[in-house]
Order: sequence, then structure tokens, then C-alpha cells
Amino acid sequence: MKQNIQASDFKPGNKKPVLSVSLNKNYIKLSCFFLITLWAAWFVLTAKSVAILVSPAHATIELHGWPTLEIGGSWLARPGLHQLEISARGYQPYERELNVSEAISQKHKIALTPLPGQLNITTEPPKGGELFIDDVSFGKIPGVIKEIPAGTRSIRLEVDRYLPFQADLNIEGKGLEQTLIAKLLPGWVDTTIDSLPAGAQVTVDGRSLGNTPLLTELLFGKREIELRLQGYKTWAKTWEIKAGRPTNLGEIALAKADGELNINTIPEGAVVAIDGEFIGVTPLLAAVSPDVKHKIEFVKEGFKPAFQTISVASADKSSVVLDLVPELANIRFETTPKDAQLMVDGALVGVATQVLTLPTHAHEFTIFRDGYATYQSMLTPRTGVEKKFRIRLKTAEAAKREAAQEERRKTRKGFVTTYVGQDMKLFSGGTVFLGSSKSDDDHQIDEVRRKVILEKPFYFSTKEVTIGEFRRFLATYSPTEDIISLPNHEQYPVVSVSWIQTALYCNWLSRRDGLDRFYNISFGELLGVNPESSGYRLPTEAEWEWVAKDFKDKKPHTFPWGNQYPPTAVSGNYADTTANGSNIEFLKSYTDGYKFSAPVGTFNKSKKGIYDMGGNVSEWVHDYYSDLPSNATTYDSLGAHTGTQKIIKGASWMSSKAKELRISFRRHGINGQKATGFRMARYAR
Repeated sequence: MKQNIQASDFKPGNKKPVLSVSLNKNYIKLSCFFLITLWAAWFVLTAKSVAILVSPAHATIELHGWPTLEIGGSWLARPGLHQLEISARGYQPYERELNVSEAISQKHKIALTPLPGQLNITTEPPKGGELFIDDVSFGKIPGVIKEIPAGTRSIRLEVDRYLPFQADLNIEGKGLEQTLIAKLLPGWVDTTIDSLPAGAQVTVDGRSLGNTPLLTELLFGKREIELRLQGYKTWAKTWEIKAGRPTNLGEIALAKADGELNINTIPEGAVVAIDGEFIGVTPLLAAVSPDVKHKIEFVKEGFKPAFQTISVASADKSSVVLDLVPELANIRFETTPKDAQLMVDGALVGVATQVLTLPTHAHEFTIFRDGYATYQSMLTPRTGVEKKFRIRLKTAEAAKREAAQEERRKTRKGFVTTYVGQDMKLFSGGTVFLGSSKSDDDHQIDEVRRKVILEKPFYFSTKEVTIGEFRRFLATYSPTEDIISLPNHEQYPVVSVSWIQTALYCNWLSRRDGLDRFYNISFGELLGVNPESSGYRLPTEAEWEWVAKDFKDKKPHTFPWGNQYPPTAVSGNYADTTANGSNIEFLKSYTDGYKFSAPVGTFNKSKKGIYDMGGNVSEWVHDYYSDLPSNATTYDSLGAHTGTQKIIKGASWMSSKAKELRISFRRHGINGQKATGFRMARYAR
């Protein structure tokens, strides 16, 4: 097609023709369309498919952020953060940032949280109470309870006098109201309570309900029931009451009330036992079974033992006051020089050479004269025996010289060595509780709990006295056949020696080391002791237990090795598997390698540095044995002042039972025994 351009098409001032403008507009439109098409292609190729699956399905979904495009329930979106909003009636709105990753296809599952629900609760019968949901209190019922989280909930209703109502309930939520009708079951039962005799006051959980025989309603659960009747002991018991099951406690036989005894002696301070059981020290009050004859025993040092039989009516009070009869005995003093003066218990009685008649309890006597060292000691007269004391006072110069010699014997700090080479360790003492509690396993009746305070420092042998050491004193001593055939048998502990032989050995060794004798012995009989002497002696029961016990954990161990029985590790010489085939019981899981005793110091020493405090041989101690020792607190106790037997402490190679392996266990005797030896002690000053 040909166009003719005429001169009229041109006007003054026009730089371009009109056709050129039309062509430019078409070009721009075409370019924009091309760019949009190019961008759309780029978006489709680079956008990611995001599927958003929501519960509930009818929820409305909005994905903000440019550019995004919803296609058939899925969204096309560029990688990055986009704001996601989901809403549905009855559910909490959901607003979160959605991170679209580089994955081509992505899927997100979202469950909306239902709004809390409501629960309209009523009970049959209609009663008020408290609602617990998942063990959290939600308020009082009946009524409508709001703001209950949706889901399966544990519902519990507590209504006075009724059993708790419990159920698992699905709370739909979404603001909907649900109804619960709870049928309550009675929580009380008819309970019959009777007693013999009748008329006892019945108290349940501290509330008086009446007198027996009684028919009452009791709520389910554990109830504290008490019956009280004048002249009878209160009956008390915790009883489990079960709902829906009538309960009959039966006819409860009430025991008659104890009688009360007011017991005293003239003078006071006597140990009292009723029917063989220690009660206390006079004056005292004691409750006793009514209408039964009871034997009361009174024991006081220096007085004759006394007995009385008495019966007390139920709920009655009675008194017993007994005049104790003194026990007297003679003591003959012979002193050098003869004009020395004598004091007994702090009172001057004249010249020391004389015969005194004194009560049979411990007395302190002092003999003195100018120019001589004062002599002090304790003595205990014995009935039917006139004790004789021959005492030679040392000149002041001789006493001073012996004191200096004693200081020189202290070859190393905290230890002394005897004439025959025995090491003795110094202890400052402390507090020890002897015996055991009645509640302790294997408690024995003679293990009365008592407190002893050790104020005087004392030395204690680190090892038991050996055969070789004892033969230095008694060359004719021969050990048992079990030991004499063994090599080095002189290193084994001495056994089969009587208590008086051990005391004689101590006096012999004191003389060899220039110390005052501790024991006053005449013709093989013990007449008394010198408690102020620093000479060798047997340990007291209190010293022995204090050394044997480990106080690291404040509560001392039951056994030398700890608190467990039997011992798990080898800690001493006890009756072990090597005793199999003999006539003694033995520890079936314990082997220490010795059928009889072992050389002293074979096993590890204790934390206090002492050997064989458990096992090897039992050991004589100083104290007289009493099966009813006083429970009064004593200081540096030397034990009972009179008796016929002496105490034996510690287990031996023949021991295996738990009761005899305990530190508190005590035996007694006077003659030698094949598994009993000894060690020594002495006061440090």
C-alpha cells in the first residue's frame, strides 16, 4: 500500500511525524507485556509449592508476603519468611511466620487449639463440694465451670461424707458447654464398738462419740479409735474403715490400769529392779501390773542386798520405803613409819597403824607424815574378810627421784615402753556410752546403757601380752597344746591365765619399772587398789570400749570393723572356715588363715593404732562383773567395787555369732580360759 505524504502533513514546529508517536506507544505496550510474561515465567520457575494442611479443615488460611499465589489448596511462594494467619470458629487464632525453604515441594501440618470449654456439674444427691481437674482445684460445685482446657481430663469431685467421684472426661472445648451428672456414693458405714467391761468412752480422731456398746457412723479411711474407762488402761488403735462395708470391732477386752509405786530407801541411791528388770535408782516412781505380786530388789554399795514383795491394786498408789542395813568389815593398817597419820574419806581417824570397821563400799584413805610423800588410795572392805594393808611411805627425796625416772622413760612422744618392750600409747580420753539400747539387735540384759567420762589421760597397750612376755614373769608358764607346737609360739597371746595372775603380772612389771603398784594383793587375794597409782593395771571396761570404738561418724560402730555383719573383709582373727570340722560355729564366708590364735599384731591396727581389739583372744579387764550395773554417769569409772567375777571383753578366734562380735558384748569369769588373754593400761599421772 502506498502512502502519499503531502506538504500539509508538516507543520511549523513539528520535529517528528505523527506516525512515529503511534509506533512508539505500541512498542512500549509490547515491551511491558514481554516483561510481565518474562517475570511470570521467572516466578513460576523459582517459586516453591507450599501445601498447608490445617485441622479443622474449614479453617481460613491467609499467607501474606509478595509475591504469593494460591492454586488448588496449595501456595506458590518465593523462599523466605511469610506471615501465616489461620482462623476458625471455636479455635484459637494462629499467627506465625512461615519459613519457605529452597525445597521444591513443602508440606506443613497445623492443628488449631480449641478454645476452652465449659462444664455444667450437678450431683445426685444434690451436694456441694470441690472440683479438681488433673489434681488442680477448679472451684466449688454444683454450677458451670468455665475455662476448662480441651482434651481428656481427669475429673475428681470431693464432697463431705461421700466417696470421691472420679472420671476421665473428654472436654470438647470450642466454647461449648457440656453436662456432667455425678452420682455420689456414701462414704460412711455403720460401725459397732463394744468393750469388756462396757461403759468405756469412745473417741474417734479426738472426738467423743459416746460410750460402749456403741453403734455409730464412721467415715471411710484410717481412724484413730480410743476407749477410756476409769481403772483401765486406754485402748488405742488405728482402724481402716472401708465404705460400703459395715464394721464390727468386736468386744474389746480392756486391761486393768497399772498400779503406781513410790519407791525409796534410807539412804537414797539404791539400784532397784522389779521382777528382775532394772527400773532406776531411788527415789523413783514405777508403774506395775495390778493385782500381781512383784519382787523388788534393792542393791546399794556398802549395804546388804534387800528384797520386798508387794502387790498394788489397779489404778492404786502405794509406797515402799526401806531402811538399808549397812555391811561392815574390818581393815588392818600397818604403816612405816608407825606414827604416820590416817584420814578416811577426808576425816582424820588417828595414827595409821590400827584396825578400822567400815561399810563395804569404796573409801578414800590418805596416809601422811612430815618429810614423806603422801600416800592416797581407794579401798573396799569385804564382808567376812579382814583386809590387811602394809604401807611404807616414801621419803620426799625418793618420790622426787622416781618421778624423774618416769619422765626419762618416755622415749617418744605419746608412747612409753615397758621393761619387757611392750609399747603403750597415750590417750587423753573422752566420753563413752557403755552397753547397748534395748532396741538394738542382740541386746543383752546386762548391757545397761551408761555414760562414763574419762578425764584422766591413760596409756593403753598396743598389743596383747604375749607368751614370751609373760614367761619373763612366770618362767614355768606353759601354753596350750594347740599353740606350743607352732613355730615362734612366744609371739602368740598368753591364754589360760586367771584374772589374779594378770594383776600379779601388772604389779611385777610396775616394780621392774619403778612404779607404784596398782593392786594390793596378799596371798593371792585382791584386797584393794591404789587409784592414784600410775602403775600397770588392766584396762577398765570404759577404757576398753572407748579405744575399741571409732567415733569418726559420731555414732560408734557396732563391731570393730563397722556396722555390717558378717565382716566382708579380713579384719581380725575370728572363727572362720579353717575351723570347719571342729566343734565350734564358724563364719562360712570368712577366712583369716588361722585355726587358733595368731601372733599378736598380725592383722591391721585400728584407726586408734591398736591391734586385735576384735578377735584373736578375748581380754580380761579390771572391773568386777555386775549383771545390773548402775546407769548413773561416772568419771574414770573403775566399775563395781565388789563382786565374785571379773569382766571379759572382746571376741576371740572361737567367736562367730553377731551378738558376741559386738563391742558392747561382755562375759565374766575368774579362772583361766583357753581363748582369753589380756593387755595392760596405766594412768599417765
